[in-house]
Amino acid sequence: MRLQHNKTFIDNMTNAPILFDNLIRYENTPSYEHFDHRAENLRSISYHLQKTFILADHYKKQIRIFNNNPLLKNILDETCNGEYTSEYKLTEKISTSDLPLFTHIFLIINDYILARKDESSDIFYFSFNIPMTDRLDSTRMVEFKVLPYIYTDLTTSKLPWITYYQCSESSNPNPGRLTLHNLNDKSETFYLLNNETAHFPDFITLKKNDLEIFGLACQGFSESEIADCLSISIGTLKRIKSSIMMYLNTQSTAQTITLLYRQGLI
Repeated sequence: MRLQHNKTFIDNMTNAPILFDNLIRYENTPSYEHFDHRAENLRSISYHLQKTFILADHYKKQIRIFNNNPLLKNILDETCNGEYTSEYKLTEKISTSDLPLFTHIFLIINDYILARKDESSDIFYFSFNIPMTDRLDSTRMVEFKVLPYIYTDLTTSKLPWITYYQCSESSNPNPGRLTLHNLNDKSETFYLLNNETAHFPDFITLKKNDLEIFGLACQGFSESEIADCLSISIGTLKRIKSSIMMYLNTQSTAQTITLLYRQGLI
């Protein structure tokens, strides 16, 4: 479990942009020749496999949408399919009440990508859910998978350049569920977000075993049964539970389960 204070968090969440980090400065212009070739390949893949992809260009602060998923046809505008456009084409589909969550998620993702830009062997992607509104004013839960592409300029400094998003309709009905997928060791790290109070961390990170403790409790397992299932001692179980509840400022197991459930983590 890890907790994090994000110094740039939501005090400035109304300032654009949401998808991009304004603090990143490029000394040189990235070469778009190979990127344009990749983008055309992505257009073809999107068309033939009926997938939806978004390319977020951190240099131009714009996005390109390739939308051929029938389930998302009524959400993402097709009139600019594949052309550069403002991030507003995406964020306008997210309700005002959900924009703070969307902003919080991308602050975390962009901070993580920037912090690991020099780790060439670090292969990962993020996933999360966000409600989006279609043309009929119906709300659909959409899952984003976010994969970064790191740019190396002529001075060999490395900066985030292109971020790939794959979008699909989510089977989980709850917003959030921000998850880091490490492709090197096949591990997953789950982010529990604090959007309500400044007196506690903006998020804490949890591992699968942490979530299983409360998931099993939700199913009615006793502490001794949970400890047996996870092959840990009762003392270790109690210590993990109390640490998580302290950082979440929850007073009971039931309250913690409710918080985890609301963010789609159990």
